[in-house]
Amino acid sequence: MLVLMVTGQLFLMQLNNREKKSNALSILLHGDGFSFCTPTHHHLYTFEKDNLTEKSLRSWIDYHQLKELNPTLIHFENEAVTVPEELFSEDNLVSYLTSSQKISEEEEQSFDPVKKTKQKVVYSISKEKKNLLKAIFPKASSSHFVSSLLPDLATFSEGRVKKNLFIHLRNGYFDLFLYQGSQLLIQNSFKQVNADEFLYYLFYVTEQFYLNPDQFDLYFLGEYDKYADYYTGVSIFHNAITFLDSKQAQRDPAHPIPYFHHYVSE
Repeated sequence: MLVLMVTGQLFLMQLNNREKKSNALSILLHGDGFSFCTPTHHHLYTFEKDNLTEKSLRSWIDYHQLKELNPTLIHFENEAVTVPEELFSEDNLVSYLTSSQKISEEEEQSFDPVKKTKQKVVYSISKEKKNLLKAIFPKASSSHFVSSLLPDLATFSEGRVKKNLFIHLRNGYFDLFLYQGSQLLIQNSFKQVNADEFLYYLFYVTEQFYLNPDQFDLYFLGEYDKYADYYTGVSIFHNAITFLDSKQAQRDPAHPIPYFHHYVSE
């Protein structure tokens, strides 16, 4: 039997539970489009053969009355690599990434300092997409989504006896973070299109790292109806799962990255 433990508003979720300012705009850059997220609406701009131009995007933004908002760009296009601050060198960005992924000439490398955890998050971003959005929103700040999550995951895990496994579900992928106390042990992203693929990779990770169910607590970032089969499947090996931010309203069940629909960055 699957036991769903709903935790209520835990410390981790204080970022998401902050009141989002009325003029705030999060632009999520993912594989097939831009998600423009305001406090009340979500607008998806999908990439088609002839519409990824500054003129067409400006026209679309004006139509949806998004131009005057203060945006934050959050990158989901590629995986990130987290490097401890003492081992980091800006000269080695490419080396950090090529050990786990291919790098395109159409991309440039960037990194975010995560001061709270003394880490650097390294990732690649599309030059075309970045320049396009920067031309329209020149004052926009930019970061990878992993940089947003690490400080709160570490703080939440600090002082806990068991390991903590956090799972973030989104269209086409899921992201996994394993902590022992405040120390990040594993961080990875896996492609998935259904619950079976998700469970295959999840079980693979737990077996590779000898994680018995009684040795770790499992947390999903958010609870969404479209992932109900995923939650049920996890009960095969873990009889209690916890949803962080479980009381947050599902403003748009079809959102490709639902946890970040209402995300408020510091």
